[in-house]
Amino acid sequence: AENRMITLNRNRFKDTFNGYGVHIYTTEKDIPKFNYNLKILPPIKKRERKWGKDYALGKYGAIAIVSSAGRSMRKWTGGLIDGHWGNPYWTPSTNRYPQWIEVRFPYPEKTINKVIVARSPLVGDPLTYQLQYWDKKQKKWVTIEQVKDEAKPVIVHDFKPIATSKIRLWILKGDYISEIEAYGAK
Repeated sequence: AENRMITLNRNRFKDTFNGYGVHIYTTEKDIPKFNYNLKILPPIKKRERKWGKDYALGKYGAIAIVSSAGRSMRKWTGGLIDGHWGNPYWTPSTNRYPQWIEVRFPYPEKTINKVIVARSPLVGDPLTYQLQYWDKKQKKWVTIEQVKDEAKPVIVHDFKPIATSKIRLWILKGDYISEIEAYGAK
C-alpha cells in the first residue's frame, strides 16, 4: 500500500516497525487480497474540512502540558496535539490521581464547540475524567462534561460554543491518551 522499495545490502535489509505497523514482503506476483475488519480513521485534513480548524493542533501554535508523563511521552508532549491518533500516547508516571493534560491555544481566545479525545489501541484502563475549559473572567476551570469508565478508542464531546484560551482533561482514572483535538464553531 505504501509502494516502498527495499534495497538489499549483502542480501539483507533492515526495516523499522512502530507499535502498529504491519509490513508484508513477498516475491509473489499474484498476491491474494487480505480481508481485515479494520476501521481506518480519516486523515486530519478530512476532519478539518468536516469540523473546521483544529485549534489544538501543534502546527497552529498550540502546546500541551501534563501533570506527569510515563515512558512513551516523557520528553515530548507534542504527540498529544500532532494530528495522529495512535503513538505516542500519554500515560502517567505514577498511579496517583487526579492527573491532568492541558492544551493551550495561541492568542487570542478560541471559540470551540467540539473536543475529541483519541486513545491508543493498546490495552488501557477505562477513562474517567472531566473535560474543562479555562474561564478567564472567573479565573478558574469550568467543567464542560464528565466521562465515567469509558473504554471507546475515540470520545467525541459536542457542546455549546465557548471562548477560551485553554482546555484540560482532569483525569481521575485511565491512561493511553494519544490525541486531543478542539474544533471551532462554524
